[in-house]
Amino acid sequence: MRLQVVKGSFSYSKDKKILEDLNLTLDKGKFLCILGQNGIGKTTFLNCLTGILKWDSGYVSLNGKRVDGISKEKEVAYVPQARGVDFPFTALDMVAMGRTKHMGFFATPTRRDRLISLECLEMMGILDLADRKCSQMSGGQLQMVYIARALASNPRLIILDEPEAHLDFKNQALILNRLKDLVEEKGISCIMNTHHPQHALKISDYTLILGENGMYHYGETMDTLTEENINQYFRVATRIVDLKNLGIDEKAFVMLSKNE
Repeated sequence: MRLQVVKGSFSYSKDKKILEDLNLTLDKGKFLCILGQNGIGKTTFLNCLTGILKWDSGYVSLNGKRVDGISKEKEVAYVPQARGVDFPFTALDMVAMGRTKHMGFFATPTRRDRLISLECLEMMGILDLADRKCSQMSGGQLQMVYIARALASNPRLIILDEPEAHLDFKNQALILNRLKDLVEEKGISCIMNTHHPQHALKISDYTLILGENGMYHYGETMDTLTEENINQYFRVATRIVDLKNLGIDEKAFVMLSKNE
């Protein structure tokens, strides 16, 4: 699977550009994180990508075919932020909804659909929640259910809008590790909005940083998430620290005080 955005531009008004001549390519089994300040256009970009909003100019192509929006494609799944559920759906009911693209208009889930749904719950490590009502779950548990629902559609690309938002450290780590496993083991591509440069540094192959007036920086994560770019796009002074001396093969961001 290859996803491309070609010269994508969008604005809500003539005097304020949100996205301008944005170009990127994402291939099979790759992880893209999107960063930027609040209100800068991260969700707008996802809305243009999925077809909820229409580009002012430019386009999206999937496997070389130009598409108006990718949300209707069978091989693409979208995962929203986890919010409370009022209806008494169980986790299994919710995940089975992910099979809708493979069912007839008025069809109900078959035995095979339910077996696939159970497999997806197991893949996310929450098979024990199959019969629990979603209204009785924590935010982290519900987010796992939403990802399992996306997996039930058998996607080749999953798009996630801040899946780790409002979660504690444990659940953030759990979500990130599960997503990384899906990319590495299943060859699924992921696009994820996040507020955390550290998360992008940990799991993504590519990073898109959005700035003011349509400015952006896109490239391989290690080349894009630099101290200079974080300072420029977030106006925050940072240092990237190598953790090898601690026996950890990772790097971490450290925020500095103004005087440093």
